[in-house]
Amino acid sequence: MQLGHEIVGTGDTKVLMMHDWSCCTSTYDQCRPYLNTTEFTYAFVDLRGYGKSIELSGNFSVEEASSDILETLEALGWNEFHIVGHSMTGMVAQRITLDAPDKVKSLIVTCAVSASGMPMDEEGWAFFVETTLNDEAYIELMRGVCMDKLSNGWLTFKMERNRVRSTPESRIGYLNMFSKTDFSSEVSSIFQPILVITGSNDTESLNADAMQQTFLSQHVNTDLIDIEGCGHYPMQECPPNFVSIVESFFSRTRTDA
Repeated sequence: MQLGHEIVGTGDTKVLMMHDWSCCTSTYDQCRPYLNTTEFTYAFVDLRGYGKSIELSGNFSVEEASSDILETLEALGWNEFHIVGHSMTGMVAQRITLDAPDKVKSLIVTCAVSASGMPMDEEGWAFFVETTLNDEAYIELMRGVCMDKLSNGWLTFKMERNRVRSTPESRIGYLNMFSKTDFSSEVSSIFQPILVITGSNDTESLNADAMQQTFLSQHVNTDLIDIEGCGHYPMQECPPNFVSIVESFFSRTRTDA
């Protein structure tokens, strides 16, 4: 089984690009003009229920996502690759690395939920569930992850993309995944270099301080870059800077290897 995907570039360095809970890999569209497509090949892969995989149902677990990704990359003939995970796919990046440690060279996790998950109280859970169908609640969520620094037009754009690029079933399914999954006891075996990217305007649960309690405490080979004035979506809020950070890190880890 292959997930829907798009290949960009022809370079020797292979990079898996994964998306957040809100939308498919079209979230990276603003980055594409700035990608180095000579040195890198990017696979923009959509999980079940999103984007090019919107017709695929499933149980929406982290184990299923990892298995789907690895089957897709195997079909592409990718024996080694780097990973970019965003928000909920931070934990998917860790799961993939545990499931195929010899294939993953390094990881970038952006504003990411870790293997510890993002537990919620009853009120928080009810709000996230409401955002899956209520447009005003969803816009309120997006306003919170950028500290109300972005335009109303951007908020509406995010809401409309969410509604047409994902299914209600997958929204609820992956909400269960990232809020109720915890495999943090397994991740100490991950040795690959990891770069954590955060935005200074992101929520307290996913900002640089929060990452000290998750990724940076879970892994020894980890660095952090906090982008000043940016929220939860650096690939949309500051795309050239985001691309520069990503490609510089992968170029460095490729050289070090």
